[in-house]
Amino acid sequence: MKHFFKTILRQSYLKWKKFKKESPLFQSLIYSFDNKSSFEKIDQHERMLADTTRMDIYFRAIQKYVKDGDTVVDLGTGTGILAFFASQRNVKKVYAIDHGNVINYAKKVAEANNLKNIEFIQQHSGQFNPPEKIDVILHEQIGDFLINEDMIRNLLDLKKRLLKSGGIMLPSIFEMYFEPITMAPGRNTPFLWEHNFNGIDYSPTKDFLNSDESPLSKPEIFIYIQPGDAESFLANPKPVTKFDIMQIDNDIFLKELTFEQKIVKNGKLDGFALYFRIIFDEELVIDNSPFEKPTHWLPSIFRVEPVELREGDMLRINLNIPDPTNEELWNFNFEKVRIEENSLLTET
Repeated sequence: MKHFFKTILRQSYLKWKKFKKESPLFQSLIYSFDNKSSFEKIDQHERMLADTTRMDIYFRAIQKYVKDGDTVVDLGTGTGILAFFASQRNVKKVYAIDHGNVINYAKKVAEANNLKNIEFIQQHSGQFNPPEKIDVILHEQIGDFLINEDMIRNLLDLKKRLLKSGGIMLPSIFEMYFEPITMAPGRNTPFLWEHNFNGIDYSPTKDFLNSDESPLSKPEIFIYIQPGDAESFLANPKPVTKFDIMQIDNDIFLKELTFEQKIVKNGKLDGFALYFRIIFDEELVIDNSPFEKPTHWLPSIFRVEPVELREGDMLRINLNIPDPTNEELWNFNFEKVRIEENSLLTET
């Protein structure tokens, strides 16, 4: 009888895990809750305000593109800084929208600084319906994985419903990179089963950890890259996708990205670095590559078991994004195609 109940409980647990992973409704609800709760922590906002690259580029973009008399929306205003920058441009009005309680701090700052052309609205942007059309949509709904804060869906909704003909969005152009990378000595984090300490071999844990029978969560395929962690890219960086919110109608193109990378130097492949560029124009760009000045957005490495690569190798990569808001579901695979004496050798 005891074994019977353990079996029933185990089966129920596995069904629950499958439901959590595959149900779009459940994932949407979890994302909304997590997003709101994560931005209720003031330290998150402090890190964003302390990001000098972010603050400088956004300020310069608003100075350049927001005009006297504009009507502006600041989507996800947080502590209000983008709304405040816009207010200083003598705009007609700024609608500062945020569904979190942090908006109450933004209100206090606006009052203390005598910024009177801002209306604060605490609700989800999908419920926002102003009496007039909008000249400029400001936002910083950009996560560490670029699209994982529901940026595309929310911006497309506002663009379709509220933006004037000839209106603009700041920013609207983005590039995503997925680059083969070697980590600095001692700075890579191997999978558990790769470890061997003085003859103590952890390789037997591999199949168990990756099975549904494992009592622990499956290994994370990605980890954040901290400053100093990365040694070099193994290919010349090129975006795996570039898109302009003003020119698209959906995010279907992101569901499956297939691309090739030519290896330009010998080295050990530790994984693929995911990072991005935010493009206001040719001069105003934010780049969170592991080899650029650090920002509050951390790049990530999607880990692999180490593979030795040689100059001239070709990698064919598939990056799958079933749910942009849940990076835990993102997955990838790659093949190595080595060119040898006019023949191709494919290795997975």
